Amino acid sequence: MLLALALFSATAINAQKKKISREMFVPTVATRVNFVPYKVTDFAKDGKAATQLVTLPNKKKIKLSDYITNLNILEGNLAQLGFSKNRTQKTIVASRFKKADFSKPISATILPAAAAKPANATIASKFVSTKLQDKIILKERLNDAFRALKEAEVNALPNEKFDRTHRLTPPAFRNGDYAATLDLTYFLKGELDPFFVKRNQMRNDSISKMIRETNSFFTAGMNVTLMADVPEVGNITAYKLETEYTARSSKSKKHSSKSKLTVMQQVMINENNQNRSGDVSTYKENRLLNVSKLLTAADIFTYGLNLIMPVDFYLNAVGIGADIDVEMSRTGISGSIGPRAAQSIILETSYTEVSGPFGEGISSMVDVGVGGELRLVQGGFDYGFSAGLAVNNSRLVFINDMQGEVDLEFLKGRLFTFYQYPVFTCESILSVADLSCWEIRRVENDLFNTGAALKFEKTVVNEDKSAPVKW
Repeated sequence: MLLALALFSATAINAQKKKISREMFVPTVATRVNFVPYKVTDFAKDGKAATQLVTLPNKKKIKLSDYITNLNILEGNLAQLGFSKNRTQKTIVASRFKKADFSKPISATILPAAAAKPANATIASKFVSTKLQDKIILKERLNDAFRALKEAEVNALPNEKFDRTHRLTPPAFRNGDYAATLDLTYFLKGELDPFFVKRNQMRNDSISKMIRETNSFFTAGMNVTLMADVPEVGNITAYKLETEYTARSSKSKKHSSKSKLTVMQQVMINENNQNRSGDVSTYKENRLLNVSKLLTAADIFTYGLNLIMPVDFYLNAVGIGADIDVEMSRTGISGSIGPRAAQSIILETSYTEVSGPFGEGISSMVDVGVGGELRLVQGGFDYGFSAGLAVNNSRLVFINDMQGEVDLEFLKGRLFTFYQYPVFTCESILSVADLSCWEIRRVENDLFNTGAALKFEKTVVNEDKSAPVKW
């Protein structure tokens, strides 16, 4: 007996809410099955026992007649969907959201589900990989360059501008109707103002003093924007990090730093200091943040129960943040930046009392809820950089090194509504108190189910352009 759509009790549906209706789901089984209703004698030999109270597994009591009425409604609805009351599965998926069409090709490498990281994985306090933790140019690289140098006379250092900008905008990562987009930029730039260097001044301390009379500057930073497009939720700016750090050589000018992290329009880090005093200034930020933000609300049809369930969609970020360590000096800039993104969508519902065309006591025998987690993104970025002037083995060297990598997983998980209820499986429901005589049947309706995660790894830049200054 298929029931008409019933509204949840107590309040009317908010007209502003999204409505995910019956027509937006497709049953998982195409053919209905015949349903023979339960009767009193299926649970008690005495056919007159209908008015007696039955103790459910949750210790609540209900009249046997009401229990049978409700059970017939629940199982009758499922028979219309093709599920027999004599099924052996304790959990079934009754329907799936039509818009989540996962027959579409996936546009990135699939990571096996077993290798996916759990949402509550412990996040390391340091994000940047060990190969990027040295904040100066690798000695091996410099030594190779120095060994190749020949003797030369000291002359004027030529004015030199440099601008290394690497932007990564891969095509959207798609899994069914879900999409995630990445826009990433690493930059290292600046200008070397000319000054004269004598042979006996070819020391780092001398260079530090002489460069203070120039207008040289060195700037490094990165910008990251992660966006997600989720059916019935919309386009989300899930993570946005904007950074820029500038070291200035002139003794009359200040170093500067800017760092801004925004998660779902909520500013988590906002630092803007254009007056960093001293010859050397260090900016450090090592922060993990936990964020939960309401995205939208919807009234969702629940197949089998045939009721509307009010559901809230939340962005849940556990361990999101950035690890930044930058040193700005008169002779250059060096550091590492390691953003971390770990964000998911989860569901909550205020639906507690089942009502509608059921018998008395339905709220005591049916539990209703939501579950699952849809991982929007998990992973991070590594950026190590160094630019400026240094003396090694009595040779003046222009340091100009960048290393940047991406390691992310996108779009993995499942969101669903569910309800569950007890079915008595022994001979007499009146005389047996054994909990093993009860089977808890669970019915789920998939709202989203993305399958495997999409894995994206890329070395954006790994190039050392450091070189001895040509006099």
